[in-house]
Amino acid sequence: MRIRTRSFPPKFQTGVHKFEEPQRPLWRYPSGEMKLLWSDGGNRFRPDLAATSLRILGTMRLRAGVPWCLALLGWVGAGGGLGLNPTQAAEPGPLAPPRPNFAPVGFAHVGAPVTGGDGSEPIRVRSVQELQALAGTDEPRVLLLEGTFELRRQSVRVGSNKTLLGGGEGAVLLGGALYLRNATNVILRNLILRDSPEDGISLSGARRVWVDHCTVMDCGDGLIDLTHGTDEVTISWCRFGYQNLKNSHRLASLLGASDRDRACEGRLRVTYHHNWWDAGCLERMPSVRFGRVHVFNNYYRAPGNRYCIRSRLFAECRIEFNWFEDVRNPWELMVTTGDTGRIFAAGNVEVNTRWENPGGNVRLVSGTDSVFAPPYPWQPDPPQWIPWLVTNHAGAGRGPFAR
Repeated sequence: MRIRTRSFPPKFQTGVHKFEEPQRPLWRYPSGEMKLLWSDGGNRFRPDLAATSLRILGTMRLRAGVPWCLALLGWVGAGGGLGLNPTQAAEPGPLAPPRPNFAPVGFAHVGAPVTGGDGSEPIRVRSVQELQALAGTDEPRVLLLEGTFELRRQSVRVGSNKTLLGGGEGAVLLGGALYLRNATNVILRNLILRDSPEDGISLSGARRVWVDHCTVMDCGDGLIDLTHGTDEVTISWCRFGYQNLKNSHRLASLLGASDRDRACEGRLRVTYHHNWWDAGCLERMPSVRFGRVHVFNNYYRAPGNRYCIRSRLFAECRIEFNWFEDVRNPWELMVTTGDTGRIFAAGNVEVNTRWENPGGNVRLVSGTDSVFAPPYPWQPDPPQWIPWLVTNHAGAGRGPFAR
């Protein structure tokens, strides 16, 4: 059956460069059967929470009016998605949701932390001219962006050793892109990028970049694309989507410009965590060539999409503890030339997903391939809490710095 929820996803205000967020009561599902798949290396389990102690088997039925988060609370107690035996009985887990952890994690922070312009005196920036002049050098700077920046189809080049931090509910960059070419040690945080005729954020040959708590919407090309040897990137607690459904190029995040982008071989090590892939996204959440990409604790709810994550030429994708709802093909392979790419998938929740093979070069796989092990410490949140955590804390205006 199709599960219906109230007031979700949020509706966006027309003509205003911020989002109208509905009040978020605990979501309640009607009575009936909810298909909840737990995948571990291709083996899928359906939890039945009727018993006092949880066992991963059968299907789950919810009583009318029972909050989904309470109905699922036992899953973490059973070890679902936490590396324990998924058939092991266990007592229910805690009622309270986990606190969001905004600490740096992922490929961007391997070896040394990304510091941006730390140590320099923060500079308030209020005009496009100031932003272009101050962001484009490699001198360490912390730039505090305030208000709306009408870029009028211009790009802003961001040099090395920069922190771009939006104030309050997020600084708005309207009608243009942030372009990081061969830049290193950069933090982009609490920014809203909208209506760029090209990419919203473009990383070309960039290294050690942390994109955190940004909202990127309605760009003419990708929302955030990583190409030409970009490496060591973390994209965390961001929100991606499209309002303009007339744009057929709603392709969110591409890694590797083409099969000829050989500068990416051995690079494109990227972590995506706690991101909200929202309505309007059709593909590339992300689509990966060459890279080693870790996708964990993301929330996918993009009805009408074609696929979410695609692994292709020489790519390795590790897909763990995400929530996929109302989407088609949570992950897939695309075979073009050379190595076919690999996928390992474990601990993911699927609600109302559809698996459809369009044929051609696409292959549907269960996700049992051997891939890289993350070279950094990380602790996933229980996937049953991902819808609550991400919709309440991802995007501009949501972090502890948003005042």
